[in-house]
Amino acid sequence: MNTEQRSTTKQETPPKPTVTLQPSWTQTYSGDTVTVRCEIHGGERVQWTYEWRGGQKNIRETSSVYTINSVNESDGGGYSCRATRSSSWTEWSDSTSLRVTGELDIFHIF
Repeated sequence: MNTEQRSTTKQETPPKPTVTLQPSWTQTYSGDTVTVRCEIHGGERVQWTYEWRGGQKNIRETSSVYTINSVNESDGGGYSCRATRSSSWTEWSDSTSLRVTGELDIFHIF
């Protein structure tokens, strides 16, 4: 079997996803809205189904975006994702940490 034949019969491994947080602050306060995204570079044109691990909760979201409206301290922790198409899974992304602290006290800023 020549090199060309081997490359067409070998199934490609899906790219490893990346988790990003928006906003991307290092500090998030209770009550803020946080968007967690699972990005697959090079896989944008493919219909993926996603699986999430994160915080201290069981996440049932299957899309690439997980939004936490009014985040609280129990949402803190590491978030990671993986995706599937047909029967092929990506590996789990590296974990991205979300740090949540109590509410921002704007009266003590100035």
